[in-house]
Amino acid sequence: MRLKVKVPATFGRLGWEVEGLGLAVTLYNELFFERAKQWEFVGFPEPQDVYENLIKKSMEKVFWFAKMAMMPFKVSLLQCIPVGRGLGFNPSLIVATVVAANYFLDRRFSSNNLLNIASAVKGSYESIAPALLGNLCSSYQFDGEVKNIIYPVYDDLVITHLITKKENKKLAPFKTNIQDFSYRFSKAINLPKAFATGDLVLLRELLANQANEASFFKTIGSQSPLMAFCQQQAWPYFLNDRAKTITFLSQKPLGPLLRENHLGDDWEIVTLSVDKKGTTLEAIL
Repeated sequence: MRLKVKVPATFGRLGWEVEGLGLAVTLYNELFFERAKQWEFVGFPEPQDVYENLIKKSMEKVFWFAKMAMMPFKVSLLQCIPVGRGLGFNPSLIVATVVAANYFLDRRFSSNNLLNIASAVKGSYESIAPALLGNLCSSYQFDGEVKNIIYPVYDDLVITHLITKKENKKLAPFKTNIQDFSYRFSKAINLPKAFATGDLVLLRELLANQANEASFFKTIGSQSPLMAFCQQQAWPYFLNDRAKTITFLSQKPLGPLLRENHLGDDWEIVTLSVDKKGTTLEAIL
């Protein structure tokens, strides 16, 4: 018997350091788990040993909590989530593995247990919660336990993710202070309402003036088509300065408009919507 685990891509922190917030979207990795005599991995990108160790660590964590000896598996990956492009590739592996381990342990752990186990492996929870549960998730810690609130998202919200085709140029780390934190927090508390209603004006206002935004646009050049598009259009967007990606929110597909403005030359354009199911399982006989 093979177990198929399907995990959505995620935007952790919405790219601009909104701690605790994460969004699941309709791009998926599928992992297949089979009991085996020894560990075997198929279909993983390089460096494969990094991802092998991440899966073993995730599996071991669940079996440790169950007070059971970990068994080996053959793990195969059908990859659609790209690595290092701000879409939660590593969290998808962690979540798939803890969910699979729980299945083979007769589902002894709750979703909240799995959220805490996976978050401990990752060291954060902004991408873990939406990968596991779907939708827009707001997670926090209380007495050492990760807790989560799921917020609805407007059904017709379209998410257009732009991935640079050029080599990433690392930006200087953003240094925050109490004033920056207060400024971002005062906007972040209103984001769930904006996502639920699909209010693009409110989303634009709340996502404005993001951390490292000036540095991000400096790296792509003041005369770039992307800079011109952002200045001329009113679509809300958020940035991931590490992955060098930008993500637009709208109520209609923006791909044709972006290509008309010559953004297809330097950017891969991916059109997505919100995933509302989270991780799903299917036993294949």
